[in-house]
Amino acid sequence: MTLNKNKLKEDIQKAFDAAKSKSTPEQATPALVAALADAIDAYVRGGEIKQVKVDLQTGDQIGKRNVE
Repeated sequence: MTLNKNKLKEDIQKAFDAAKSKSTPEQATPALVAALADAIDAYVRGGEIKQVKVDLQTGDQIGKRNVE
């Protein structure tokens, strides 16, 4: 499964930057938690899963496709 680690890092950095702009920890903590959860969710759901058919007699790959 292919995942975009750089996008996750960018989203986490944005989450921390946004939390720093809050005036109190009571405001910053829920905002940070929500933003991190969104970043992780997008990271996991953004992966591509490849399916490969293989000819069992020859071992050749017959086809590849993305699985949804």
